[in-house]
Amino acid sequence: MNDTSWVEVGLGALRLEAKLLLIINKTGSLSIKQAMGVSDLSNRGSYTLLNGLSSLRLITVIADAVDKRVRRMGFADKADIAEFILG
Repeated sequence: MNDTSWVEVGLGALRLEAKLLLIINKTGSLSIKQAMGVSDLSNRGSYTLLNGLSSLRLITVIADAVDKRVRRMGFADKADIAEFILG
């Protein structure tokens, strides 16, 4: 992830959930800390957002393969991301 703003790349109108899913699509996975940085929400707001995506079975959260203290999120099996984003 870089410092390019969402408005600069034409994605300023997307919902925050869609932005996170697009980043996961590009990177393959995202740490919870990275997701919190992208969302620019409080800890509670970030966890509410991530729990919502998890309850919709769009993402799964697992321990990092290298550092077990880090939790990473990625797409859940059979997640219908396009339908969620396009709504």
